[in-house]
Amino acid sequence: MRRCLPSAVGGYVVGVTGSTTLTLSVLLAIACPVTCLLVWNRLGRRAWLRVSVRAFLLVISQATAVLLVALLVNNQYVFYASWAELFGQSSLISSAASVSQHRVDRQYAHQLRRAYLHGHGTVIPWTVPGYASGLPPLHALVYLPAAYGNPALRGVQFPVVELLDGVPGRPESWVGPLKLQGTLDALIANGQSVPFIAVMPTQNVVFPRDTQCVNVVGGPQVDTYLTRDVHRSVLAGLRATPDAVGWALMGYSTGGYCAVNLAMRHPDLFAAAVSLSGYAHPASDPSVGSLFGGSAALLRHNTPVWEAAHWGRRNLSILAVASAPDGVPYRDTLKLAAAARPPLRISTILLAAGAHNPRLWKAMEPVAFNWLSHQLVPPLAGIVIDGRFCHPVPGLPGVRHHAHCSTTTKS
Repeated sequence: MRRCLPSAVGGYVVGVTGSTTLTLSVLLAIACPVTCLLVWNRLGRRAWLRVSVRAFLLVISQATAVLLVALLVNNQYVFYASWAELFGQSSLISSAASVSQHRVDRQYAHQLRRAYLHGHGTVIPWTVPGYASGLPPLHALVYLPAAYGNPALRGVQFPVVELLDGVPGRPESWVGPLKLQGTLDALIANGQSVPFIAVMPTQNVVFPRDTQCVNVVGGPQVDTYLTRDVHRSVLAGLRATPDAVGWALMGYSTGGYCAVNLAMRHPDLFAAAVSLSGYAHPASDPSVGSLFGGSAALLRHNTPVWEAAHWGRRNLSILAVASAPDGVPYRDTLKLAAAARPPLRISTILLAAGAHNPRLWKAMEPVAFNWLSHQLVPPLAGIVIDGRFCHPVPGLPGVRHHAHCSTTTKS
């Protein structure tokens, strides 16, 4: 695991994005120039020795400062999630086999039980094979809520939200800069969110190329991977509801576009989507290249504004968040809302201030998960409140205070 996430054995790993690594780099960045100042005039009488040592100390001081800046930037955007990746060994492709629900429950039984007793969720490594897309098995992360480890809820299927990052980005972006685990733990504990399973797949499958999460003509079938393949992997390995009314997508920046576009293309799999600073049309720049092989029809059907104006399919709910200073996403959000036609429902949050950065997206996570809690209506998902098994009433604020509860805990 990365960024000092709880590992499968309950320990911690010091990674390239870990707090221990960052702390050591800060200490080095301070210690080296201080040492340089202290010994500057104490290097002996030989001129060649003084010059050599001073030059060495100056180089080391500069190097530690550059290292610190690089680590800070990497912690923010997670360009590299492990030492292996930093030295050229990709960790996106996973050699792990797909798993069954029984194997997950057995493999992580102790960890999940302990997390439930302490009232917090668990993040575990995951693998999503390219069943239909033909992509290799790729790395993912999965957040399991505390309730997942409750023995009384072994028969309960949980709602799922699939989380998509921007470009560049990785699954670790959600548990690192965006602090997903702590946010969801607090929201669920306070009754402001249903206990979601959160799946964070690898989205940038051929980075540095930006595929915009679409099925590239003559290229990687990323749409299929992020929809059909993720869906199949989660249902095979986790106690997740198979119903579309229990599935949602959420993403930031490019991931916001991906979330809305994929939900519109697959309303049979998803009932809702959240876009945080996303745009409403596929990007066009050198990193994207040709996505649709010149097909105007494919371009239209991967343009959410066009789809919204021509919507005639099943119910779908979308929440789009954008800030006025963030030009293109803000303008696209206005266009998307104006174009919508029933049964498509688009809600917007338009902010007067805020930049295109993780600070805004992290601040909007509680609103987004609370909104999703009222859009998804999985038939078996519930929460335990004061020893009672409860079904949240959709559409009412405050999951804890508006729920149908049985008199005894479901077993």
